[in-house]
Amino acid sequence: EGNFGCRARLGQPSAMASGFRAARPLIGALAAPLPLLLDGRRRWVGAGNAVQNEGLDKTWAQLKCMKNEKHTHDTRKITFQLPKGETRWTEQVPITNVMVGAPFPQAEGEAPKMIARPYNPLTVDEPGSLTILVKKYADAKIGGKLHELEAGQTIDVKGGFQQWSFEPYKYAHYGMVAGGTGITPLMQALTCILEKDPNAKVTLVCANKTPQDVLLADELAALQKAHPKRLTVYHHIDSVAGSQVSPEVLKRHLPAAGPGVLVMVCGPMGLVKAVAGPKAKDYTQGDVGGFLKDMGYSPVHVWKV
Repeated sequence: EGNFGCRARLGQPSAMASGFRAARPLIGALAAPLPLLLDGRRRWVGAGNAVQNEGLDKTWAQLKCMKNEKHTHDTRKITFQLPKGETRWTEQVPITNVMVGAPFPQAEGEAPKMIARPYNPLTVDEPGSLTILVKKYADAKIGGKLHELEAGQTIDVKGGFQQWSFEPYKYAHYGMVAGGTGITPLMQALTCILEKDPNAKVTLVCANKTPQDVLLADELAALQKAHPKRLTVYHHIDSVAGSQVSPEVLKRHLPAAGPGVLVMVCGPMGLVKAVAGPKAKDYTQGDVGGFLKDMGYSPVHVWKV
């Protein structure tokens, strides 16, 4: 993900938390709502200002694991089966995330507590299923549980939660900067853009520490092959380049600031801060800062996912 000092606890987003406190997890014979904690090894900027979509179910639902496949040395692709006739997880507008949760035992005599973490499905229109990419950290409870999930087992999922709304024909050129698993919401967005906005171009800069950390490389290559004149992908590898993403790299690859341009940034907080400035304390977009500000981008040209 690049060394951008991204360790931080995941705060409980106010717009989302009200829906979680009263949630009734559908696990085993547990009859009462469980206290909910957010699995907090790292806070992704995209988790901060999600809003519950109108008309979507605000309760947990059990989804069955269809397959759990190794993707890279520390990530797995996990596909869940949607209930028959279920549409609330699919008929979404990018960028949307879901919460994945499970109860974990506490000290003796204490009730289990629900731990949850947000994930972005790789697409929003996958028929009959939902696929997420999960990186495992040593102290991440939900990530660890998901990595061990076997086909046929279930876990609680809830959502979706809107982070950004795609509007066809609004922008002519999208620039994207992804750090580590920050590629997942941007993958969701660019897939939809390429499919539903035939005039738009996308330029993606993916930042990772080593070649082994690159995520969704085959999927991105396939999209590039299918859309050679519309999608450009640049992989910035810290260990190869000898440095992290710099203003020079972004100037070389991103569209220049101007009408019809939007640059989207997602990744560890340190990367987002360096590239576009931090979000505001209330998790709204805040001012544009960092490299993009120095490159002349204004708030209308930047979205921190």
